[in-house]
Amino acid sequence: MSLREGGDLWLTCFIAFRFLTRGQNRFALLVTWLSITGLSLGVALLTLVVSVMSGFDQELRQRLLEMVPHVRMLKPQEKDRVSEFLVDDERVSSIHKYFLASGALRSASGVRPIQIYGIDGEGLSKISPVFEEIAPLKAQEFRTTPNGVLLGAPIAELLGLRVGDLSKLVVVVSDSKGIKPEILNYRLVDTFEVGGDPDYGLALVNLDSQTSSRWERLGETGIEIKLHDPAQALQMSLLLETEFPDAQLHTWTDIYGQLFDAIRLEKSMMFLLLLLVVLIATFNVVSGQLMLVSNKSAGIAVLASMGARATLIQFIFLIQGAAIGFFGVGIGMSLGVFLGLNINLVLDLLHEISGLHLLDGSFFVEVPITIHMEDMLVIGLVTFVACILSSWIPARRAVRLNPKLLLH
Repeated sequence: MSLREGGDLWLTCFIAFRFLTRGQNRFALLVTWLSITGLSLGVALLTLVVSVMSGFDQELRQRLLEMVPHVRMLKPQEKDRVSEFLVDDERVSSIHKYFLASGALRSASGVRPIQIYGIDGEGLSKISPVFEEIAPLKAQEFRTTPNGVLLGAPIAELLGLRVGDLSKLVVVVSDSKGIKPEILNYRLVDTFEVGGDPDYGLALVNLDSQTSSRWERLGETGIEIKLHDPAQALQMSLLLETEFPDAQLHTWTDIYGQLFDAIRLEKSMMFLLLLLVVLIATFNVVSGQLMLVSNKSAGIAVLASMGARATLIQFIFLIQGAAIGFFGVGIGMSLGVFLGLNINLVLDLLHEISGLHLLDGSFFVEVPITIHMEDMLVIGLVTFVACILSSWIPARRAVRLNPKLLLH
């Protein structure tokens, strides 16, 4: 009886799994299990860290980008003309006027730098983190009270301001006579807390509190275009530039683009570093397979003497590497996803034991988790291929064994 080249697939798999699970000495079996364990832990760690960083990225985008203008037109045409041009564009969430300037918030307790963001009633409804935070009656009061202002709860507490208190917004204005401050008197309608920088540095005021000419003198005015997906801001800006060549266009990336680029770079670097840990764990596959070749040298010689070609023997060890990769990736990814979905329970338990919490001093109440399928596919594919490649060297060594020397 002879085995054809390539052999029967099921027979090859049977021999591969029998070599892997039967007849090994204890140390060789230990190395095999350590290979699977190390690979699983590396994949689990990589899956957990990537999911956490994706969660922080998405949470920061949601909290920050819903608070700022996505596309701004500083010198636009009539608002009605812009609205008419974009009326059928499904990417657009809203179009409304805005005011933006840097200034200071002064109260009896002190002064804090702040960004003044002027909006109308429609604009407030599109800032969902704030609109969902305040009571409906307060939102209506903001619309009907010209001198109303909304502040972050932390900055209001720092300045000792309570709902109903009067505050002063100071804006520096330059004209032909020089530079001078202008003071705007506002009454605190309500506070919000979105868990981010806007809580400490943003004041929302009603556009009806000042005339259009005065807003133009105090800072930047124009039309704001909110998008359902802020990532499409650049494409929208290019589209508007072709239709309104005289308009000055800015997107949120002009201010916050570098921040999210840094987050993306940090995520990529962490992914590569932890992927190296996983690849190092695959080195155990090489040592385990080499020991298996030495342990099964007599069996390999018997197969060769029965007519098994080099291809079949190679496939035996490549299938073993694929099996180790499959189980390592499956177990590791399942463990990583499980830990990710329950990471806040683990942190709460550690908080009860030690009294310290990982998120102390941050804007976040709990660790956000976002699992992207494309990240999981990359992790699984790279690890699986690395395991197969790690089995190539032991497979080549098994082929080069001399059956005559091993059987005599």
